[in-house]
Amino acid sequence: MTTRFVKAKTPEEAEFIAVEMIWNDNSLLEMLHKESNLEPKIYLEEMWRVRWWKRLSSGGYTFYPMGSAE
Repeated sequence: MTTRFVKAKTPEEAEFIAVEMIWNDNSLLEMLHKESNLEPKIYLEEMWRVRWWKRLSSGGYTFYPMGSAE
């Protein structure tokens, strides 16, 4: 899990910007196994609107094991 703070006009735009930030995060990309056939996926869990804009640190990740495919 990770949190990203973005400035956007719509929720859709906010989601797009946040996902792009994660996909382009070099520290995350360096962790991926280059020869793996697995495709990383990003899921939006929660989004909320704030009435103020403040630059906050929003780096780092928490990883969870994937559930069974059954």
